[in-house]
Amino acid sequence: MMDETYEKLNREWKSTCKLLFGGEIGNLNDYKSWLKTYYGDSKIEKSAISKKEIHFSSDEYCKKAKYLSLEEVDFNKKYDPLNINELKDIDSIVEAVQDRIYYTGGAVLGSSQAVETSSDVSDSHYIYNSDIVADSKYIGFSKNIRSGEYLFGVNVSGASSYAIRIVYCSRTKRCFETYGGWYASDCYYTSNISDCSNCMFSFGLVNKSYCIGNLQLSKDEYTKIKNKLLEDMREKLKKEKKLFSLFDVIEKSGKPDINLKLPTLKNEEFDKKEIEKGFSSTTSILFGKPLGGVDGYQKFLEKHVPSIRLSKSCLTGNKVVEPGYIFESIIGEQKVRDRIITSNEISTVGETQQIDKSDLNKIRWDLDSLSDVLQKVVFISPDLLNVGQTKNLFDVVGVGEGTSNCYKSGLGGLGKYWAFSHWTSRSSYMYGALLTWYSSFCIKTYNSKKLTRCFEVDASENCSDLYYSHNCENVHDSMFCFNVKNLRNAIGNAPLPSTDYKKIKINILTQIADELEKKKDLKWDIYNIGCVEPI
Repeated sequence: MMDETYEKLNREWKSTCKLLFGGEIGNLNDYKSWLKTYYGDSKIEKSAISKKEIHFSSDEYCKKAKYLSLEEVDFNKKYDPLNINELKDIDSIVEAVQDRIYYTGGAVLGSSQAVETSSDVSDSHYIYNSDIVADSKYIGFSKNIRSGEYLFGVNVSGASSYAIRIVYCSRTKRCFETYGGWYASDCYYTSNISDCSNCMFSFGLVNKSYCIGNLQLSKDEYTKIKNKLLEDMREKLKKEKKLFSLFDVIEKSGKPDINLKLPTLKNEEFDKKEIEKGFSSTTSILFGKPLGGVDGYQKFLEKHVPSIRLSKSCLTGNKVVEPGYIFESIIGEQKVRDRIITSNEISTVGETQQIDKSDLNKIRWDLDSLSDVLQKVVFISPDLLNVGQTKNLFDVVGVGEGTSNCYKSGLGGLGKYWAFSHWTSRSSYMYGALLTWYSSFCIKTYNSKKLTRCFEVDASENCSDLYYSHNCENVHDSMFCFNVKNLRNAIGNAPLPSTDYKKIKINILTQIADELEKKKDLKWDIYNIGCVEPI
């Protein structure tokens, strides 16, 4: 199956290269190292049963944990019910279920088919060397993909297609080396663009076409320069199997020397009470007791979730909100921060700054030459534009139309009532959540889809009222379940009579609420219950 998956994906890679570069450049695996630049290396563990290597999307699991591959999981296995008289608290349950706790790599959920060397994939087809992919097809060497197709070397993208090496993009088509593209098409080496098409080496543009260095050109002028650059890019790719990146261009440009006249910003009002109200409602639903003061739980909620980073604009010193680990890992040690500005400032760059027409004849495929020509326009804002009508946001990176009441979170997407979360698109009432989509009333959930009223759940789908569980599908009103499907009123993978389950659940939720209220933290989480002693 692996050969079939690769061969099919390789054909789509070649088709995508024809669209982007005007011709084929070789086989997909020849570009593996280059495509993984924005994706990174996956975590590899060994199976506790077969000792074979297993592919994981997360390295958060405790060091003493036991691992299985998806192929080794027996979803039909029956488990003996635990002795309910011995299940007095979380510690006793964790100890009782140790022999049932295995973290599963290569996790593939829903209707997925033709998935190879990948993990945390749901309802997707032809996925190769990729992690955390949902509702997608033909994805290679990519991560954090939702509703995408024909994507290669991509990290964090929603509803994009036919793209190579794009980051933090939504609804982009036929783009290459783009960061922060919204509704963009046929764009190369661009950042923070919205509703643009046919642009190269442009930054902060909105509703523009046929631009190079932010300079508006005629279609014929643009096409002539683009075709020459694409020809040079193809030859370079065939020879070296890589090209310089957007971030190389930004770094090479050095510190800026421009005076940017900015409009006076209105201080948007933020109602913290709405965030508190949402947190209180969610904790009341999950634990049977409302908790207040969400900032007091920040350290707990951000555990295992990439927190935002606050930095300053290189032009004005104004606050910039960066989206956590992904931006940090991409730029590495590069001096990209010499060119970081706010989303408002980069919009002004797009409106007011452009290269001189006389510099067009200096545009050629050479990093030094390009960086020299682009000095006035090369900037990046990790603080992505919030698109459309939004309401009551504070330190949130990039959200869509209708999003409201969100606080200190990374890339948002669409939804309402989040805090200390990262990319919880089309979800509401999410706190300390990471890559949990189409979900509601969740705290500390990870890499999952279609969850309702869940707490400390990882790599699961179509579950509700689930606590401390991993790799579950269609599991409801259950706790401490691993690698199971279609259960209800279960603890440790074994169903209990409804009355017994509810009695134990009440005791466990009371313990969680009391411990959180007292310590603002918990001893156990989904990543360390696989070890008798937490790390």
